[in-house]
Amino acid sequence: HRFRHCYFTICCGKTKVPKFHLISEDEWRRLGVQQSLGWVCHMIHKTEPHILLFRQPLPKH
Repeated sequence: HRFRHCYFTICCGKTKVPKFHLISEDEWRRLGVQQSLGWVCHMIHKTEPHILLFRQPLPKH
């Protein structure tokens, strides 16, 4: 997998980013996250919920 971290400003993170469930692609795109297809939110940073962690499978060779 490839991994990415998406940081929201603290004020945005407190009001918009869900803290207790992984968000779907539709949800993170509504929050303004822009990235190519295939990325999945696989974790929310427990102590810093304004950080979303994404992963994408590596291409098969």
